[in-house]
Amino acid sequence: MKRLPFFLLLICCTLTAYTQTIYSYDNAGNRIKRMANAPDLSIRITFIPSSVTGTTPISGTLKITIMEVNGIPSNGSLITARVRTHEVYTINASAGTVFSGWTYQGVTGVFHTFTSSMILNNSNSQFLVPLSIYPNGGLGHFPVSAALAQNSGGDLNTSNNSDQETISTAP
Repeated sequence: MKRLPFFLLLICCTLTAYTQTIYSYDNAGNRIKRMANAPDLSIRITFIPSSVTGTTPISGTLKITIMEVNGIPSNGSLITARVRTHEVYTINASAGTVFSGWTYQGVTGVFHTFTSSMILNNSNSQFLVPLSIYPNGGLGHFPVSAALAQNSGGDLNTSNNSDQETISTAP
C-alpha cells in the first residue's frame, strides 16, 4: 500500500470539510440544505403583549431577534430587517433612532425598516422597539410579517428569512 505525503492528505481533508453539506430543519420541520461556507441569518418577531382588550391604545414592545445559525460570521455588509406595517400598531420612534446597534430607517413602502452592519457568528442580536397597539374595541386576529432583505450580511439561505406574529384584539 502506497502512502500519500502528509501535505496531500491535509489538502484532501481540508477540501472535504469545506464543501461538506449541512442539513437543518425549518420552522415547519422540513429538511433544508445549507451551504457550509456562508452565514445563515434568520429573523423572529414578538409583540409584547400579543393579545389586547379594550378601546384605548396600549403601550407595548416589538422584540426583533436576528440570528446567525450556521456558525459562519456575517460578512459586515448591511443587514436589513423589515416588519410589515399594520393599522393595529404604530412604532413610537422616529427615523434615525438606534436600538442596540440597529437603526430605524422609518417606513419604506409598507415596511418598517431596520438596518445594521454588525457581525453575527453563531449568535444573535435582539432589540426592543416601543410601540402602541390599537385594539379599537374590536375582535380580531392580525398577522404581521417580518423578513430579512435578500443577501443581508452575506446570507444565502432564504428559507428561514421570515417570520409572522399575530396580534389578537378583543372588546
